[in-house]
Amino acid sequence: MKEQAITIIKNALLAIYVSFLVFDFKIINIVVLAIFLFFLVNFKDNKTQGYLNWKANRHIYGTLIALIGFQFIHGLFFDDLSEKRFGLLGLLLASSIILLWLKNLRIILYLYVSCLFLLVLAGSYNLIDYYLTTDYFTIKSGGHVDALLVVARPYLGFMLSVGIFISLYLSRIHIQYKIYFALLAVFFFAYLVFIGNRIQIVSLSLATLLYVVFYMKANWEKKIMGLLAFSTAIYLLLTITPTLKERFVLQSLTSWENVVARLEQKEPRVLIWKCAYSFTQEESFSPWYGLGKVQTLDDQLAACYESQTIGNPMRDYFLEALFNTHNQFMEYYVLTGIVGVGLLFLLFGFVIAKVRRYFIPMALTFALFNFCMVENLFNRQLGVYLFGFVLTLILMIDQQERKKE
Repeated sequence: MKEQAITIIKNALLAIYVSFLVFDFKIINIVVLAIFLFFLVNFKDNKTQGYLNWKANRHIYGTLIALIGFQFIHGLFFDDLSEKRFGLLGLLLASSIILLWLKNLRIILYLYVSCLFLLVLAGSYNLIDYYLTTDYFTIKSGGHVDALLVVARPYLGFMLSVGIFISLYLSRIHIQYKIYFALLAVFFFAYLVFIGNRIQIVSLSLATLLYVVFYMKANWEKKIMGLLAFSTAIYLLLTITPTLKERFVLQSLTSWENVVARLEQKEPRVLIWKCAYSFTQEESFSPWYGLGKVQTLDDQLAACYESQTIGNPMRDYFLEALFNTHNQFMEYYVLTGIVGVGLLFLLFGFVIAKVRRYFIPMALTFALFNFCMVENLFNRQLGVYLFGFVLTLILMIDQQERKKE
């Protein structure tokens, strides 16, 4: 009776945790605390599995702790610990280890794809309602899009990519339900295309290329044919889908210079990265410790937006939003120098070295790396939770794959 009650409580806590994560509920911290207390209460039963998972990935978790520790030391040295990002680093560590005691990851995978399916339904309902009640329907751009989708489009796109890989993994380990999970992956991809998340379309395309070249068990003739078919499908997808065509600025593609010019007026990251890179070329910049303070970086970005957006139709958007660097690697280099960004690269290096034998863990790592290239995950609560959650999935799926051999 006691074991049954413990199982019910465990599953309930996990269900709440995953649903709060997927729907970006801010009170997820309370659930994390509850799971931690549950682990302590049942420490005798959970400690062995937790220790084994930690030991198997000690270099990865050690690097993560070193990364977080360095950020705190750097912040202390520059008197910058009052910034919000340092509180989020604690959540990053918590989200990375909170599920280590689990023996079976499948319940988490089922919960994730189920909650993601519900999120897609909620977003679809909002979009249909918006279509029926507005005279001008568009989701190509605009501040209204994130509210309709429930979760911000970049983060929703990343979660959909993760959902696609998890669905493919489940279709492989559950042969009797293979068709259902395969259809679920197609469903997530269709929604990703519909909302026009170009970053994740590119990421999935590169992951497919990775699979064909390194993991597909076929001769090179079949691989080349597969790549040609895939390239044709992507071309048709980009040219037929209105939202993607607009968001990839394909309708104005006449030359490379034209594309770059259009991107500077359509994609904020192009100008953001140019500004951030320009800071590293100044004589006052030290590659060893960076700019030091978050406020210094924010002030320099604001000044750059002020001077570089004259004549740009997105000028007001830039000056109102005051974007961060939108690249976790770039932010850590500009802000904390070589050591900060080096530890982040080292973390991914250890993960890749461990999981490179298996496609799904590698694809998830690839997706997480790419997302860090276009977003500052460690500056947002949803970002740190997704990073820790996906890192856990990567390592535990890899562990399950190894057990099969």
